[in-house]
Amino acid sequence: LLAKGMELRKKCDDDDGKCASREGSVNNEASSSISQSAIGALRSLPRAHTSTDKLLHCVEFLEYISEHFSSLFRDKCIDADTLLMMVCQHVVAASIEHLHAEVAFIEEFSRDEQLLSGKEGYALITLQASLHYLDSLDELPSDIIFSESSEQR
Repeated sequence: LLAKGMELRKKCDDDDGKCASREGSVNNEASSSISQSAIGALRSLPRAHTSTDKLLHCVEFLEYISEHFSSLFRDKCIDADTLLMMVCQHVVAASIEHLHAEVAFIEEFSRDEQLLSGKEGYALITLQASLHYLDSLDELPSDIIFSESSEQR
């Protein structure tokens, strides 16, 4: 888990220079899709001490992304592929150390089938899928990389 986290961090760090060197070529629509509330919910994971609390932060995270998307693009529906890409964008922007370990902790200690079958389970699976996708990449695509200036919007 530590190796996976370090590899993802390295990809993000390696691509930060590329992103900064684009001088504003980041898609404004994509960069405005970063929700600071969602980032805050995701960054709350390390401070939560139980798997249930961590899972509730994951649900909050997805709800904030969905709410933010709905406010930006009122006429569009969000599908699973779009949600997954937005989760990836937020995971990269949040830059959480040991996120893989946080997700593994939730998975290991959340054994209540009722808890994992609803929106909590969907939130966990979506976060796992985004980490799996990001781990599978040799380098991060430009549509999920944000410089510090675009992250603060």
